[in-house]
Amino acid sequence: MKIATLNLNGLGTRYGTWPERLARTAAWLDELRPDLVLLQAVMRVDGHDQAEELARAVAYPYCRVATASPDAMGVAVLARIPLLEVTPVPLRPSEDPEDPHPRLLLGTRVVLGANHLHVVNAHFSWVSHVNANNISEALAHLATLDGPLLLAGDLNARPESEGMQRLVAAGFVDAWAHLQRDDAGHTFPADAPRERIDFLWANRALAPALGGITRFGADAPLSDHLGLMLALDWRASVPGGVTRCSELFA
Repeated sequence: MKIATLNLNGLGTRYGTWPERLARTAAWLDELRPDLVLLQAVMRVDGHDQAEELARAVAYPYCRVATASPDAMGVAVLARIPLLEVTPVPLRPSEDPEDPHPRLLLGTRVVLGANHLHVVNAHFSWVSHVNANNISEALAHLATLDGPLLLAGDLNARPESEGMQRLVAAGFVDAWAHLQRDDAGHTFPADAPRERIDFLWANRALAPALGGITRFGADAPLSDHLGLMLALDWRASVPGGVTRCSELFA
């Protein structure tokens, strides 16, 4: 099973117009063929619905977008496999004027072998004290989920930060550090990466299945972030009677 994560940078134009970046992103996804695509900084504005446009471009049959408010940047999941459930989890609104954007988690559950895999898509604040609150709320939510679990997305913190070390203390494994020990793995900014702020964190139940991890989008940036793709040594399966997309998202 393969899972990709990418911050889309909304409708930002530093790396090209959205139609240009859409075409490049679709080409990467067509080549990589991840089963799940986790997106952050997704916009639904000015006639654009970025996640749904990308889902159509790469023929992914399942797509769910969630925003904390109608005009806010959101998070999304695209999938080639059926989703058992998709659950938005709003985070407390920020009162800091530097980053007033409302944020949320997007939890997805799929069948992975004999297990249900929880995948939580996150986009945390870049403001340190707001980021700390985001991590605290995320940890509280993650503690309610049983079985294999992956936390992924743009967490806007460096690996050595206090917040990321709290994930380590909670038993999560940083997939990049675990699988690419000799590579710093910088993901931001895309044209001259000098920070690693995009992550895939596996809990103890999922860690043994970590197979490989790569970055994508370096040759022609898709946004201001590079993407990450994680391979799991478990195969996704489709249970009988799974809820179809049209029913789940009606």
